[in-house]
Amino acid sequence: MENKSEVRDDGTDVSEVAVMTDIEDKQPNPNSIRYQLRKKWQSMTIRKKRRLIIKIILFIVCLSLLTYHSLLLFAQYFSGKTVVNIILERIRPDPMPAITICYPYGLRMDGMARRFPELRDQWLHYKRLMDSINEYDYKNETLKEHLIDIYENFTKFYDKQNLPLDYMFDSDVSIPFDLWKDSGINDDGNHTQRSYLIRITLYGVKNHQVMRHMEVNPIVSVVAEEPGHIRKCFTFFSELNPKWRQFQFNFNEVLLTITHSKYWFPPNLYDQPSGKNKIHFSLHAANATPYDLRSENFIKLKMNHQYQVQFSTIKTVRLPAPYETRCREYDPDAVRQQERTRSDCRYKCFMNDILSRRLCCLDRRDYSDRTCKSCTLWSTNFIQYHFGQGTRMCPHLLKDSCALVADYRCDDVDRCERDCQTCLYDDKEVFVELQHNPLLDQTVTHEPEMSPISFIANMGGLIGMWLGLSAYIVLDTLMKLL
Repeated sequence: MENKSEVRDDGTDVSEVAVMTDIEDKQPNPNSIRYQLRKKWQSMTIRKKRRLIIKIILFIVCLSLLTYHSLLLFAQYFSGKTVVNIILERIRPDPMPAITICYPYGLRMDGMARRFPELRDQWLHYKRLMDSINEYDYKNETLKEHLIDIYENFTKFYDKQNLPLDYMFDSDVSIPFDLWKDSGINDDGNHTQRSYLIRITLYGVKNHQVMRHMEVNPIVSVVAEEPGHIRKCFTFFSELNPKWRQFQFNFNEVLLTITHSKYWFPPNLYDQPSGKNKIHFSLHAANATPYDLRSENFIKLKMNHQYQVQFSTIKTVRLPAPYETRCREYDPDAVRQQERTRSDCRYKCFMNDILSRRLCCLDRRDYSDRTCKSCTLWSTNFIQYHFGQGTRMCPHLLKDSCALVADYRCDDVDRCERDCQTCLYDDKEVFVELQHNPLLDQTVTHEPEMSPISFIANMGGLIGMWLGLSAYIVLDTLMKLL
């Protein structure tokens, strides 16, 4: 192999010059950052190198922890969580809570006999019995069962007609609130409070004056529990009535008298062991209606009794979305076609849950399918003042158990001794007195768990804890750079 080379005038071999030029091209740039770092690293002692490696590891760990805690802080801030502040005080003036009274049955026998002629013979037979009963006949169990059988025939007849729900707001078919309309007396506009089914009087103080109010325009609603068993309910002081939305004063007591007529249904129905046959009384927020008849929502009242109920107020101040309390404005006047009360929200959620299930009974005629489960529904869709959305009484039957199922297994068993009293087959009344509890009221205010200022402060604390930064250091560094 020949190795050719040329010799320049200066005596340098050409091949040697090429090698030297290549070596010079591979030398790093002294002004580059990489060269400076490598040079500094080579000049460091082994001890300094170890310390630098430890600092880098600590910086990576701190930066990772800062990132992790920052993500937690962001998630907590944007989750919309709230905390509550409870203040014990005497709320004055106090908004009036709503009162709901539910009769065990809504159908009335005398009115149905007028509307349906085929029931007239049974009604006349029932009326003769009721007019002839004296105070000693309460011991006749056969007679009492016979009266109940007659009423059950009326309810079965009504159920077979498959009538729309608005018939329950007809005073000829269901229990009326205005008794004077049912007496055959001409309305002269001068009827007294005793002319109403439920007499309710409110006593209190406003502007240093004693006030007395009577509620004669309740919100009428019905509750469909099962075929043939429909309750008639009346809600007083409800915010669905604009009169009571801004009404506040220092009230002392509320007096209620609940009336029953022996011509509507047998009075001995109240004496049945089942809790379904009692008058249900509920004291609740004015912008809601009880959505079912569970025991925690209602007190069961017995006829010919007097009750005294004391209560205190819990006022809750919630936050709007996106906070988890998700307070919203309701539409009691049905202007925007939104939820009218808080119960409507619960009802819509429940309805969506029912319709999403399989084998759901959507009609009363499906009751022959015994796999269905009875559910109690209550909604302002069933309220007289805005009835007409075409909503049927159903669905009120469901296969699966659900949160709103009224469990009557214990109610069907009379575990307690019955009261010793003489049961008179006549018109009856229940007297209820409500008084404000001497205990202090509660004001529960929902507040953001973290305000924007707290978020910034917490974020700055995390940066200072993990990276050792402060506002002064950051600003000083920026000034030097500028």
